[in-house]
Amino acid sequence: MRIYETLLVIDPSLDVEKTDKTIDGLKSLIEKLGGKVTDIEKWGKRKLAYPINHHETGFYTLILFSFGGEAVKELDRVIKISDEVIRYIIVRRFDKEKQ
Repeated sequence: MRIYETLLVIDPSLDVEKTDKTIDGLKSLIEKLGGKVTDIEKWGKRKLAYPINHHETGFYTLILFSFGGEAVKELDRVIKISDEVIRYIIVRRFDKEKQ
């Protein structure tokens, strides 16, 4: 299995409950696709380098997970259409993978 990480910038206008629900939903999706979430780091609200959709700040969350490569496409599709996530990136972690 390959190891990935995704950094999410979630809409800062959401309350804590909705933010947690968004993160839990993505965790559930990863597990449903056959992956395993190894770590979730909630970095909190931070100032953005430039405004995105009229937002000056965003709630940053880093999720480390592992699964097969084809499932990444489905995860990318779901995050892309999510209204709660204003920016994201999914990256494969070569340094963490066991050879």
